[in-house]
Amino acid sequence: MLIPTQDMIRTYVEKSKRAPRSQWYFIQCDVVAKPLKSLFPHVHREEIHYNLLEQGLFEPEERNHLLHTLNKMEELQLWRFVEREYKLLKRKWKGPDIPIYIFPIKKAQQATRKQAVKKNGLAYKEVIFLFLSPYVNKEEIKALLAHEYSHVCRLASGQTELQELTLSDSIIMEGIGEYAVKEQCGDEWLAPWTSLYSEEQALDCWNKEFLHQLSRKGLDHHQIYLYGNGTRRLPKWMGYHLGYRIIHAYMKRHPSLHTEDLLAASTEELLQGSGFPTE
Repeated sequence: MLIPTQDMIRTYVEKSKRAPRSQWYFIQCDVVAKPLKSLFPHVHREEIHYNLLEQGLFEPEERNHLLHTLNKMEELQLWRFVEREYKLLKRKWKGPDIPIYIFPIKKAQQATRKQAVKKNGLAYKEVIFLFLSPYVNKEEIKALLAHEYSHVCRLASGQTELQELTLSDSIIMEGIGEYAVKEQCGDEWLAPWTSLYSEEQALDCWNKEFLHQLSRKGLDHHQIYLYGNGTRRLPKWMGYHLGYRIIHAYMKRHPSLHTEDLLAASTEELLQGSGFPTE
């Protein structure tokens, strides 16, 4: 279900108008993060707020631009568009009913610039957050939602709990997410990292840097492998790239299957069925 975050955004603007700039951060935390405590009962609202800001939530200091951004997003009916796409995916994948929060992405007013970030998403088992610019193409939103909702479906399938994910689980989850984009939107909407490296480069890095780390747990430990660090050992986005290569290889060997079949398959089954080395 789509949460009417427009009301939260307007409430933040109105409350911050009556407060000094030094209080805007705390007002944003109260308006945006406090209502999310029920989803994350064991996490402090300050930590929830910090994580949202890290992933793309508009900065408190952007208050003066927010209503203009919000109005443009409403004119484009982004909430209605996301709700329609979500219902289609939910029915197609037989996925769980979860809340979806849409907020303006930070620096949304600058998003007409070529290098500006226009979208980002964050998925948990219980919820999806989408950070959007009013200048983002709707096909990009469709692709982003498919990627993030596939994560929710996979976590809900009972494969494993978030805190118990191994590196191999994380890699496979990202690969499924981007294969969902391919299936729902087509190759032209795939993330650039899907084609960054040759098969030879990918396999070499897999064998040298990933194979002996696949059972490592803890999402914090996975980031360096997923995103890379720009070095020769761990090139940028290599974990994501490998995830997509693995799932693409698996689907080439099983052409009658679709994304919904991947969501409930075990990590081990997908790895072994892809032909990638596992030891």
